[in-house]
Amino acid sequence: MTDGDGVITGPLDRPRRFRTHDQTRVGVALLFVVAAVVVRIVGRSTWDLSLHDLAQILARMPDAVLDVVRGAFAGVVVVVVLWVLVGLAVRRRIAGALGALVAALVSAVVAQALVVAGVLIADPVLRGTTLHLVLDPRSLAAFAGAVAVARPWLGRGPRLACVTLLALCAPVLLIAGGTQLASLFLAITLGNLVGTVVLLVAGSPSSRLPAIHVLHDLERRGLDVTALRVEPAQHGPFVAHVSLVDGTALRLEVLSDDDRTLDAFSRLRRTVMLRRPGDAQRFPQLRRAVEHEALVQLAAGAAGVPTPGPLLVGEPAIGWMHLGMPEPVGAEPEGTDDLLGQFWGALARLQAARIAHRAIRPAALAVTPDGTLLLQDFRSGQLAAPDTQLDLDIAQGLFTAALLAGRERAVRSAVARLGREQVVRGATRLGPVVVPRTARGGRRHSRQLVEDIRGEVEDQCRVQALETYQATRFSRRQAVQLVLLVALTYVALPLVAQLPRTIDAVRTADPVWGVLALVLAAAGPPAAALSLRSCTTASLPAGRTIAVQVATSFVGTSTPASVGSLALNARYLTQTGRLTAGAAGGVIALQSVVQVVTHVGLLVLLAFVAGRALDVSELVPGTSVVLLVVALVLTLVGVVLAIPRLRRTVASQVRRRTREVVSELRELARNPARLLLAVLGSCGVIVAGSLALWASLLAFGAGNELVAAAFVTMVGQTLATAAPTPGGVGAVEAALIGGLAAFGVPASVAVPAVFFYRLLTCWIPVLAGYFVLRRLQRDGSV
Repeated sequence: MTDGDGVITGPLDRPRRFRTHDQTRVGVALLFVVAAVVVRIVGRSTWDLSLHDLAQILARMPDAVLDVVRGAFAGVVVVVVLWVLVGLAVRRRIAGALGALVAALVSAVVAQALVVAGVLIADPVLRGTTLHLVLDPRSLAAFAGAVAVARPWLGRGPRLACVTLLALCAPVLLIAGGTQLASLFLAITLGNLVGTVVLLVAGSPSSRLPAIHVLHDLERRGLDVTALRVEPAQHGPFVAHVSLVDGTALRLEVLSDDDRTLDAFSRLRRTVMLRRPGDAQRFPQLRRAVEHEALVQLAAGAAGVPTPGPLLVGEPAIGWMHLGMPEPVGAEPEGTDDLLGQFWGALARLQAARIAHRAIRPAALAVTPDGTLLLQDFRSGQLAAPDTQLDLDIAQGLFTAALLAGRERAVRSAVARLGREQVVRGATRLGPVVVPRTARGGRRHSRQLVEDIRGEVEDQCRVQALETYQATRFSRRQAVQLVLLVALTYVALPLVAQLPRTIDAVRTADPVWGVLALVLAAAGPPAAALSLRSCTTASLPAGRTIAVQVATSFVGTSTPASVGSLALNARYLTQTGRLTAGAAGGVIALQSVVQVVTHVGLLVLLAFVAGRALDVSELVPGTSVVLLVVALVLTLVGVVLAIPRLRRTVASQVRRRTREVVSELRELARNPARLLLAVLGSCGVIVAGSLALWASLLAFGAGNELVAAAFVTMVGQTLATAAPTPGGVGAVEAALIGGLAAFGVPASVAVPAVFFYRLLTCWIPVLAGYFVLRRLQRDGSV
């Protein structure tokens, strides 16, 4: 056999960003660490009670029995460690042995640091026993880290022994009378996390193609290989091109655990996102998955579908499988009428045999030198497929043919070969989500192409309007609404305890001033609509714009810093105002600038009017808070400046937004009437909120505190925008109550007045905004 020198070329290592299996290991290990920390913090009292009860039971056992258990476990640990080391040495897994050593040392160092910090505790009961060294947190973390790295390099027996040994640590600790079970779990999970990180950095067996084993497997089959060229690895199997002495060529797909993990995530994503994913049952072994692909391709060939030809299935190394076929050397598929006819003919034969390909895309097509179109890559194929999968194949075929030849020729050739009924049935399933990701291109391009294909099918098949089939479990609008409702529920739950207080406040309020406060609060959305309409030249209906501002109450309260409000206004400008995304962003930025300038101007004016009567000690945060905010801002700026790509991105965005705002400001300055209306609209929002709080104070018997209400309202609006909580909930209430106290308003009046004010300006608009948003979505306004 050859040693591979000069025969094997190309990169054999898979880049870290494509090591799905190793990345999954790190993610799972991190979840275990989080679970161990939560158990240690939350379940501390439960641990103590359970261990106390268990200690009373074990106290009745003879000491000789406990000594036997301790000694036996310590001996088993030594035997297993030696077994693992000998196994790595015999298999010549030098990389695995070195990686395990590094992981053990790093894990021990991390555990030692946590022991010093008091997070991990060495069990005092075990000191002086045979288990002291074995069940010490540092030893456990080192052993867990070494096992995490060595497991992929070991056989099934040593791998199972290591996992079993780690699982037995807990009962052995309890039998030995130990009390630090939570520390034991945390040490094991930390060591496991360190080991998986080392494995990701150094590389696991599934990250490096065993090219020499592949070469030897081919030679054992009597194939004389002259060259084996490996393509750069990406997501999916390694692809190798093999040249033989007789001049023929093979294309090998070499699969490993990375491909199984990637397939599992794809299945999970389809199960969550699609209503009927139609996936066949996942195969428990890599061998079965490769055999299934070969079987589907053989069945397709038996049905008359041109495929690459005879298959070569092999297992070059443990955990690796390869599937070989003749190299389809020829031109790239182009959109000629002959190739389109062959393509739809092959698809019609698959439909007749009820074989679903499920991954039809340009990469699954190849053309031989004599002009024959081949269909390949049956990894996702399915035999005895249901009608849904067959219709999805037609949908994918329409998209692929349109990419190659244009929508008009693609639909015409499909109708000629399949008939109108099948094409219409497939077109109803067509959508970006059913097209393989590698064939979609940009999201906007794929959506536009889908709409063009559906329109072409309606024209050529004489269909009035194609029925739209929702392939996803949730539409995008439903998903957005679900996220917003979850966020709003999370925000509102802590306020349920304040509901009785709010109800009592409403009962004791003066009804006249309460109704006036409600009317004044309702003036906010029209003022905001006036400001938005004045900042753009687009034609926006007044009533619909006011409705959008009501809807922003729901969206803005469900997102931090009112990000949702800005996004909804931008969406409204693009959908109803027919502005581009860049122009809509400029309008939103201009409105924000006008609001900030107006807000700051009024705040300075009110501070001057309030004069010395204002005690700002209740409003100014402490020195530690200010320093923390400054440190966070400086850290963020430092990170942006330190990363060149991030620095360039931020700089380009800032320059672009600045140019848009300056351009819009110049346009607004040329029209004084629009500028005046924009300022009046911004002032109207502030005045409406201020008067609503003033009326709320009067409803609960406060004096005429108009200046206090205006100043405090502006501070509260600032916090609502800057606070990290959705809608500023919690921070705004505290700021309003503290601000009123700074003006001398007693707490017995300020607290119910603020709760009543927030009910009028936050929670009632949120409830109305939800229904208004749904109406606007049905109308296509947003």
